[in-house]
Amino acid sequence: MNIRTQLHRQGLRAHRSVIWIAAFALLSFCLSGLLHPLMTWTGPRAATYIPPQSNFSPAELNSVPRILKENQIEAAHLIKLVPSAQGNLLQVTTSTMQPRRYFSLSNYQELPLQDEQQARWLASYYSGRSTNEIVNVSLQTEFDDAYPWVNRLLPVYRVQFLDSTTDTTNGDGNGTLTLYLYTELNALAGMTNIWRTSLQRAFAWLHTWSWLDNINAVRVIFMLSLLASLGIMTLAGMTLLVAARKRKIQSTVRRWHRRTGGLVSLLLLAFISSGSWHLIQYADAADKQALQTVPAFSLSTLINPSEEEDEWIDKSKQDNAGGPTLPNANSISLILGPEKKLYYRLGLPQEKRSPSSAKTHDHHIAGISTERPAIYIDAITHEKAPLTDEILVTYLANANHSSARQAAPIHTQKLDSFGNGYDFRNKRLPVWRLDYASGESIFMDPVTGMRVETIQQSARAESWVFSNLHKWNGLTPISGRGIRDLLMVLCITLIVGLMLGGIWLRLTAKS
Repeated sequence: MNIRTQLHRQGLRAHRSVIWIAAFALLSFCLSGLLHPLMTWTGPRAATYIPPQSNFSPAELNSVPRILKENQIEAAHLIKLVPSAQGNLLQVTTSTMQPRRYFSLSNYQELPLQDEQQARWLASYYSGRSTNEIVNVSLQTEFDDAYPWVNRLLPVYRVQFLDSTTDTTNGDGNGTLTLYLYTELNALAGMTNIWRTSLQRAFAWLHTWSWLDNINAVRVIFMLSLLASLGIMTLAGMTLLVAARKRKIQSTVRRWHRRTGGLVSLLLLAFISSGSWHLIQYADAADKQALQTVPAFSLSTLINPSEEEDEWIDKSKQDNAGGPTLPNANSISLILGPEKKLYYRLGLPQEKRSPSSAKTHDHHIAGISTERPAIYIDAITHEKAPLTDEILVTYLANANHSSARQAAPIHTQKLDSFGNGYDFRNKRLPVWRLDYASGESIFMDPVTGMRVETIQQSARAESWVFSNLHKWNGLTPISGRGIRDLLMVLCITLIVGLMLGGIWLRLTAKS
């Protein structure tokens, strides 16, 4: 018996031995994989993807220390000026999992329950619907099937509209429209309805086997077993293609099964290998909320200024003098910077931006830059400080993250768009990427000082492989998301067709 015959016999035995478990795995993973583009194509769309913008004046900036002092706020995780339905307000985060606090910039009074009102306003802004159509609002502090951990942001407000597009009972068949709002960023964290949530739940159950999350070790082992059976069947099939390439096949189904197998085997191996690596990489990922909040910092130097500084603040508030001009600042936050000094960070908007870019889904996924280089003002003296985003995020990474204290970053980069290694789920731009000699990369948000994400060296290659071999993100800049998703659907359909042909051949062979 020659080698080719032995290869054919062994390959056929292996191919047939795992066909049923491999068929089950293929149906589970491939059919659920089709749900992902279906969610994108048929799910609800936002009216806009750009957060509400505003301008902030020196008079508003000068109100900050008075507000903090009169309301006895001695420490906070984050302090920002934000737009609202009532105009610009001061937002203060004193507890990361509780509602944010808001204060009037004119009378310095706290606005009770304003965080919920902010969520209602944002829901109307992003959906294009009236606040009068809102039927339910609740604060959500945990992830669930409708708002899974991949969304990253907590806590969020869950705001529901009755989707009554065509009737008063179940709308257009998709049910209640639900938005998830992260008020700290004025960000749309998620948007769904009953239809999309059902698809998302089915995807999680069949593609990641989330119903076994409580026994994660069993989930991982079971999924790896299914992927291994698929790998064995695919490799055995490729062996058969090589061993029997000169054989003439009379059966039309068998002939097309071989031709299709030759086309999709490499694609199937790419899906299997990248999916297995991704599963192993995140098998024990305990920190599913990637964000790391800045520790609460003291405000004592700001709320207890000297008499001379206090008099100067009063005068500057009256005549809008005493500080640098704010050239259409679209964000202002109070940051604890180098030497533990307080600074106002002033984000400056892009001079020109196409109005239509805020409304497209592809721009939402790619990211839209909204800032020019920021400027920093000393919060006590109101003088411009020789500080930049790069200096700030390097300092904060060193001060708040133990892994970054051992050495300075070997490379820093400002990211104005999403891409490999940092995708749209993080909902924050711009961010700074800090690379260290250890291979670790830390992504820092200069507006809030938060660590948005950390990628270890071991995860960097996996992230690239999963992004390009499993999700085909490398095609997006060339073809756009729509064409990329269509190509994936066609390939998955071809793979399922190959499997159904193989099952038919196996059943007819037995008979």
